[in-house]
Amino acid sequence: MARPRKIVAPVQAVEKPEIIADNVAKPVPVVSSGEETILIACHLAHGIAFDDVPDGKGGTKTIVFPSINQAIGAGGILVGTGKAVAIQIAKRDWENIMRMHGREIAFTGRNGGAPCIVPMKDQNEFRARQNEIISEMESGLEPLTETELSDSLKL
Repeated sequence: MARPRKIVAPVQAVEKPEIIADNVAKPVPVVSSGEETILIACHLAHGIAFDDVPDGKGGTKTIVFPSINQAIGAGGILVGTGKAVAIQIAKRDWENIMRMHGREIAFTGRNGGAPCIVPMKDQNEFRARQNEIISEMESGLEPLTETELSDSLKL
């Protein structure tokens, strides 16, 4: 009896949007691709990849949202609550991601808290909302402060 053929999935293109702003380090200049784009503020401890985004050619592509700690580079201290990175993606890709994943906790928030992924118009709005929604962003995986650590050790 012959072995069944192994089915190999086609290789998908992976888009890793460049971080264009953050409130961890200095801002990066915006690069425009010519199509309508949207700015996304992310506070994700480990980043997230959406591998089911339609590519407009009948297939799918992968878009990777970066980790908040990606902005600090090697040897830096992990970033805590209230910090975010901003990426720019095509508006149609954002609409597709929201249509398929918009009800997930990263987009809606956890226990009434701020979501970890929030759309913004531009870098000016990103900077203007530092004390509003961005300061409330929590992933649940932030490093403990000294006070929190000492309180947890008293148990």
